[in-house]
Amino acid sequence: MKAYRKEIIDNVVSYIASSYYSAKERYITQTLLFKVLALLDFRALKQNGRPCVEFTYTARDLGPVPEELYKGDLSLYESFKTKDKKYKDKNGSVRATRYYVSVKEPDLDYIAPSEKKILDDILSNVIKKNISGKQAAEITHEEILAWKIAYNRKPNSKMNYADEFIGLDSKSEAEMTIPELNFIKYRDFANA
Repeated sequence: MKAYRKEIIDNVVSYIASSYYSAKERYITQTLLFKVLALLDFRALKQNGRPCVEFTYTARDLGPVPEELYKGDLSLYESFKTKDKKYKDKNGSVRATRYYVSVKEPDLDYIAPSEKKILDDILSNVIKKNISGKQAAEITHEEILAWKIAYNRKPNSKMNYADEFIGLDSKSEAEMTIPELNFIKYRDFANA
């Protein structure tokens, strides 16, 4: 587990929320935020051999959900807050959408420059293409193998980062890519 993990979560979520608001002049929905975070963690994993934020994800219908934000105590964080907006759906039922709001200037010195580049690429794509939470969920369904494996095993089950590397445990070190070798070290360190 990374040092300063709380600070990483706090600042990364704040950065996503503030970037989205600056570009779109509206708050980012929980669904879209969760998909951006999943894409960040899994793209960083495939590129560097370790996830950026290290969330524990659950494979839900609308893609990966970071349990620390979904079920966690959000009052632990200082750089963002949530805002719920109630509305009536077409059947007249009252529903709520949760939005994330940045309340403090984010500090991305807590993540590596390569991770910030991945995050900026994701945000740029989401903003330029006006991607919705549902569309982002479809992207995660296509891109994140660990979601497919966990969801096919049992919906709402925990995702495993190792599932992104097909046949990893049957490969020799000589057959592994650098991200795979880095992941083995990351996994061994996390389990120590």
